[in-house]
Amino acid sequence: MSEPVRHRVIVWSGVDVWRAEICSMHLDIDGLTAEGTQIGISPVPYRLEYRLDALSPEGWR
Repeated sequence: MSEPVRHRVIVWSGVDVWRAEICSMHLDIDGLTAEGTQIGISPVPYRLEYRLDALSPEGWR
C-alpha cells in the first residue's frame, strides 16, 4: 500500500518591495518536489521560475 501524495499550492507576497510568488509542492514517500514562479519589480521588473527535486533513493525515513 502506497502513502498518499500531499499536494499544496502556496501563494505569498513580499513585505519590503512589491513581490509575489506561487509554489506547487508534492510530498510523498519518495520525497519532495516543488516548482514555482516569483515576480517582482525591484531593482528591475523580473520573473523567476524554479524547480526543486529532493527525492530520496530509499524513501523518507
